[in-house]
Amino acid sequence: MSFTNFYASPLCAMGRAQLLTGRDFPRTGNLFNTHNGRASGYEPWSRGFNESWLPSEYVHLDNLMRHNGKYVQTKGLMEPALVDRMVNFMQRQQQAKQPFLIYYAPYAVHGIPVGIPNPSKPNASDGSYGPDGAYFNPEPYLSMVRQQLQGLPKPTDEWNLRFWAFLAYFDDVLGQLFNAVAASPWLASSTYIVLTSDNGADIPPALTPYHRLRRMPSGMLGDKSDICEYITRVLHRKCESTGAGGEGAVRTPLVVAGPGVPAGAVSDTLLNLADILPTVAQLAGAAAVNSQHQAWSGRSFANLLVPGGVEDAVQQDRVLFTLAVSAERKLCAQVWDVMTQLLPDLGPDRLALKPQPMLAYVNETGAPLMKACIVARYKEYKWFGHNNQVYRLTNGSHIEAECNKVQGKLGEQIAANFDAAARWWWGDVLAEPNSFNKPVYQVGWQADNTTNIEMEGAVAFQRGSMSVVGSYINFTQPGDYACVKAQVHRPGWHQVITMYQSRLYSLLPAFKLSVGQHTQIQAGTATSLSFTLTKDGSSANFDGWLLLNRTATGKPIELCTQLISIANITDGSNVANRPDNSSWYVLISNTRLIADPKYKPHRNSLAADAADGATTASEAAYASRGSANKQQQASAVPASASEAASASPDSVSAQQRVSAVPSGMPESLLHYSMDQPGVYKNIQPSPALQEMERLVRAAELTASKARNSAAARSSSAAAGGSTAREQAWRELQARFKWGDGQGVFDSLYGQCDAPARVCRATCT
Repeated sequence: MSFTNFYASPLCAMGRAQLLTGRDFPRTGNLFNTHNGRASGYEPWSRGFNESWLPSEYVHLDNLMRHNGKYVQTKGLMEPALVDRMVNFMQRQQQAKQPFLIYYAPYAVHGIPVGIPNPSKPNASDGSYGPDGAYFNPEPYLSMVRQQLQGLPKPTDEWNLRFWAFLAYFDDVLGQLFNAVAASPWLASSTYIVLTSDNGADIPPALTPYHRLRRMPSGMLGDKSDICEYITRVLHRKCESTGAGGEGAVRTPLVVAGPGVPAGAVSDTLLNLADILPTVAQLAGAAAVNSQHQAWSGRSFANLLVPGGVEDAVQQDRVLFTLAVSAERKLCAQVWDVMTQLLPDLGPDRLALKPQPMLAYVNETGAPLMKACIVARYKEYKWFGHNNQVYRLTNGSHIEAECNKVQGKLGEQIAANFDAAARWWWGDVLAEPNSFNKPVYQVGWQADNTTNIEMEGAVAFQRGSMSVVGSYINFTQPGDYACVKAQVHRPGWHQVITMYQSRLYSLLPAFKLSVGQHTQIQAGTATSLSFTLTKDGSSANFDGWLLLNRTATGKPIELCTQLISIANITDGSNVANRPDNSSWYVLISNTRLIADPKYKPHRNSLAADAADGATTASEAAYASRGSANKQQQASAVPASASEAASASPDSVSAQQRVSAVPSGMPESLLHYSMDQPGVYKNIQPSPALQEMERLVRAAELTASKARNSAAARSSSAAAGGSTAREQAWRELQARFKWGDGQGVFDSLYGQCDAPARVCRATCT
């Protein structure tokens, strides 16, 4: 059964937050495209899922996944490997005769990059062909699609060809899952399958009108990135629609199959992502027995999943709202500015929300503020807040075209009704206590050794000079600070590592990390340590140790990072403000806390000195020099962080700590071989799937040999060479984009790519 009026969100992470909570995404704290499921304490195994497989992002072959938090080496393509484990889970539930829920968020058909070379035309001269080229040009599916399209009057562009080939590949993958359900009478008679998307299409602006229509035959305007670009460049007229709110950005398929669901039925009932959770709960009989959740925005549509199902009164008279947020600031500047520069103004205890004027529905003159980002649907009508325009979408048309505008007095009256409803909705969002929540990072949750404190979760920072840049927060001048909230479950000494990107130009920015209640930090009485960043590029810095006390439930502390001073590396003299060179920057992404029960504070240790002293830039500069000298004097570099931790703190430099192999790296990874094909125990991959894996594996082997050859040349130039463990770790770093400074093989963290400062994946 399919639904033709189903709406997602404009961007992925927000849509997934809405799906998982049954609430409008602005009410979940995910007002922008922030990351679900990656912050410490918010992983799926910490949030109610009994079994979870979380892949490393965009590594499509032999992915090193986290199974309930522990790393497991898989074999084969990522999606078939995940489906294989889902089928195993279903079979175990069938044996136990227990109900289940599976949430599958594939990476396939997501993020097809423009410009990936075609494997049929590898450019050997520049070495650009590699595993990504083989994966994003999925053979043999690509050849199959080309064969099907022969004889068309116009050739099909390469982007659409690859997209359709990817759909064919993913259809093959999903077929393995659906076949497993159909093969079991128990599963087939009791399992519902819901297929949808988290947001609308992402269409390259370079597509011609013809090829864009091939990609989206409905002719819908807009996509998840930009509608205005298309309207102005292709249609040569003024953009009259909020980009990320166009039908192409938010209207997506919804297909449901299951016992009693009328096959082939079509419904035009107005639904959105928030409706799926209440529906699943009702179908499973859970809605009546579990009412401890926060109030749902969604409403069950289980009444429609039966022969002759009809809308109830609420479904017939419903208004749906969304914020038209996009990765482009110009499409919704208000939300963009709130989340990247302003942030909600939190009270003295950093808990009570005090809405800023920027969050107002309109300003004092009546000009739209947040109203400009609101889009609403009611029956066949659609309304855009930024221009108060109403469109009537009937007879299968989902195009915000001139001919569909509702004009005159009727249009004004309908727009006024929408305006009143949207004003109420936004006021209700503001009144909710969780609408602008940021994560409270859980330190040592469930006995975890490692906690990643991501700076994008800041609850406050210096206004005017700082902003959220992707997954980072930028520091530009002395006095800049950013604070996050944390609940400490595991007290004791913790190693502190800062992961960052920088372009320093021989400057030494000195920072202070303070930990405690907000009032303590303000008074200067909180526990703190000082550190100096000395390396350019994507790097990590060992800051020292912090002694953390357990916090009372519901009484989180703050971790505040502040730029204290900037010094010249030559003489340590202070640079009062940000250097004139506008290219100078420091972007901090993550503060990594590692529980260190073996650590005993040594006052004469260099690392302890760096932690307890070095409060000025000049002192920090000289401490850094001492660290470099000490590293040169060391007779041997510990092979892993565990060896470093067990060694005398005096004999281990900060640089050795961040570059060492993480302790606890599984021995099995030393014997991993990429030559071996995938291992699937519960599915039978089709010949096409097997051929695709063979091609991707061959490309990955070539790339791996090139990396290992370069690493061997590099290590041969260094004294002592490298051990097998170090070689295995460097190969993992190259494949999975993990930087130095991990410390332990747990919750490994990958920074965004420099110099673009954009992550490989914008959401999880």
